[in-house]
Amino acid sequence: MKKIVCAALFAVSVLSLIANLSGCKTTEVNMKEHMPVAIASVYCNPSVPWYSSDPSSPDDPGTGAVTNMINKALNSNNPELITLNSRIDGAAETLCHVLEENGIEVLDAEKLAESKSYQKASIAWLEVLSTDVPASGYKALDYNGKSRNRRIAQECGAESLIFAEFVFEKQKIPVGLFDMSAAARVTLKIYVCDSMGKKLLFKTYSAISPETTEYNNGSWDRQAVCDAFPSAIESVVNQFVMDYALFDSVSPSESDGSVDDGETDGDKSSSGASVQSTSISLPRPAKSSDVNEAESESKSSDVDSEKSDDAESDGE
Repeated sequence: MKKIVCAALFAVSVLSLIANLSGCKTTEVNMKEHMPVAIASVYCNPSVPWYSSDPSSPDDPGTGAVTNMINKALNSNNPELITLNSRIDGAAETLCHVLEENGIEVLDAEKLAESKSYQKASIAWLEVLSTDVPASGYKALDYNGKSRNRRIAQECGAESLIFAEFVFEKQKIPVGLFDMSAAARVTLKIYVCDSMGKKLLFKTYSAISPETTEYNNGSWDRQAVCDAFPSAIESVVNQFVMDYALFDSVSPSESDGSVDDGETDGDKSSSGASVQSTSISLPRPAKSSDVNEAESESKSSDVDSEKSDDAESDGE
């Protein structure tokens, strides 16, 4: 009896899975319809905490506005703080450069700054309290606010907007059985919407630098870790651009269920939410098999034509 019940439950589960899969329709968006793109926001965290895979672990002690001011005063020689602005500026430059390198037209930051909605997008006293550090020429804006995003896009002439949040951390890497090393870790949280404020892509990427430095009894070379950030930054940006510009699409049911579509006009949202993506696609190039089939069809038609000509000549 138990075997029959188990078999029936298994069959129901399989049929339910098949029904769900058959109901998912994959949609692709032509990336060319969403250019030029405006990079609306690029910002990062103010410190470089140790990475923890445990979501319940306490935040790094240097995350509050007052604490950050104290840290800057007491740790003025700390490379993690000294290189903060150059690090996020470099990340913004890398993002823009890699997009353009892959054929994606990016609007000048000056064009975006002309948008009145962009100028009014943040309130001065909130900026003072915020610990997020924007790149030069950008604001630390969250993607939330569909109507705001629509106005910004229309005013600056963009067909899509990109909101990029970088999280800079350091991570301990095991070496052998007993030794440890320290590496730079970068997480990139990306949100892309179209000119109407509708979500096109929302995804998180992460990378660890190939460069490491020795970690021994709580001591490591802080400057060496800071010097390793550019390679990790380039890695996460390339991951995003490959999703944004190439052939990767996800059914809407996979992404819309767990991701905020930015419908509400607000400031910061929770950065810990799990995300899925709906990626943008260029028209697919012809596969080699398709080319071979086309060639064989062409040859076949040529042979048929020759046979027809021979038959006509024999008849004459």
